[in-house]
Amino acid sequence: ARLQADVNAKNEGQVSGGLGAASIGLSGESQLVQAEQSLTSAKLSLQTAKETYDADQELYKIQGLARQQLDKDKAAYDDAVASEQAAQRQYDLLKQELKDTGGQLDSQIAADRISLASAQAQVASATATLQLHASNLSDTEVRAPFDGVIQQLGSAPTTGSTTPLSVGDAVTPGEVLFTIAGSGPMVVKAQVDEQDIINVHVGQHAIVTGEDFPGHSLPGIVTNIAAVVLQVNQAGNSAKNVETTISLQRDYSFLRAGMSCDVDIVTGSAEEALVVPLAAISDDGAKHYAFVIKDKKATRVEVAKGLASDTDVVITKGLHAGDVVATTNVKQLKDGSVVKAQPAPSPSPSSSPGS
Repeated sequence: ARLQADVNAKNEGQVSGGLGAASIGLSGESQLVQAEQSLTSAKLSLQTAKETYDADQELYKIQGLARQQLDKDKAAYDDAVASEQAAQRQYDLLKQELKDTGGQLDSQIAADRISLASAQAQVASATATLQLHASNLSDTEVRAPFDGVIQQLGSAPTTGSTTPLSVGDAVTPGEVLFTIAGSGPMVVKAQVDEQDIINVHVGQHAIVTGEDFPGHSLPGIVTNIAAVVLQVNQAGNSAKNVETTISLQRDYSFLRAGMSCDVDIVTGSAEEALVVPLAAISDDGAKHYAFVIKDKKATRVEVAKGLASDTDVVITKGLHAGDVVATTNVKQLKDGSVVKAQPAPSPSPSSSPGS
């Protein structure tokens, strides 16, 4: 505002001091115009008075004018000269003051610009500080990404033990503040072996079972596959697993967070498939074989495999429904070996072809 006022004053030729017109709010430019008009008027009056006095002098020489009138015209002429000189001095003084004031205002405007730049820098700094404080203030409020019920407060270390967090306790990034059970259907975190993860994709169906809820098979959907492999060491065995998330399709009142379960992920399906136990298939390079038992003799048959689970495999070529195949001692059999057939044991409930 101060800069703009000084710029306006410079543009208008504003003057200060006791020149009369300045005190009533007239600009220096207006005062200079008035002074110039007064000077012009004084010059005209002087010219008129001089012409009258000169003419009267000629008339007085020929006794055409009384001495008294000549003296009166001489006084008027002298007064006009004095008025013209005063008007000229007033005009010159005002013009010089406008020039001096203009220089002062130029210096003041330059100083105002420096002050403005400094003020703008202070505002920018204050704005940045305000944003930092606002960010810090927003960080003091922690929001859960989902609705739920707080199950447990975080803990703060004390002398040799831990106590639940309370108001005013200092916390650090990554510290657990609350354990929250979300509302709605639960999710299952399954560990899939790194060799099997190639067949797992988001959107596949899964079946969840467990000893904690016998007799229930819970349908779910694969919703997330971790981007990294985790190495797990258990009982001296090292395995690399990929954490896979299965979202259950509805809520179950008997489930509790932390329960253990088994997960079958359906990676493929086949309608009316011919299925045999994996133990019935022997491999010879890229070829696969099964031994068909007929008339107590084993006949080696080349087969083509399809979908497979941990226990069973789909046969797409080489066998027919009703064929009896050997499932034990397969590596010791030869084409034409005499065998004694026995019924295969019943499959375990967890076997699920195509999973």
